[in-house]
Amino acid sequence: MSFGTIRTKRRDTDATTQAGQLFLDHATKLVDVAHLVCEMSSDIEGVRIIRFTANQLKNLAPPVVNAAHLLCARGDSKVSAENMEVFRDIWQDKTRLLTMAIDSIMTLDDFPRCK
Repeated sequence: MSFGTIRTKRRDTDATTQAGQLFLDHATKLVDVAHLVCEMSSDIEGVRIIRFTANQLKNLAPPVVNAAHLLCARGDSKVSAENMEVFRDIWQDKTRLLTMAIDSIMTLDDFPRCK
C-alpha cells in the first residue's frame, strides 16, 4: 500500500488515481482467490472466517483509496495523514487475518505436484 505514502505526499493526483485503481484491482483478485479457496475446503469454520474477512476487505478497499485521495489533496494535513495510516493498518491487519485463515485450511497436499 505504498501509494498512500509516496504519490499522495507528492500531490500527484494522476499517479494516485492510477495506483488507486491498481489497488482496487488487487483487492478484487484477493477476494476472488479467497472465494476459490472456500470452494476447495470442507472446513466450515475456516470458510466462514475467510468469507467474512474477504467481505471486509472488499468493503474496505474503496475507503482506503479515498483516504489516499484525501491525503493527496491535503498532503499537509496531519489529520489526512493519520486517516491514511489508520486505513493502512486496518487493511494490513485484515490481509494478515485472511492469510492466516487460508493457511489454516490449505495444505501443500491441496496443490497438484509438478513433475
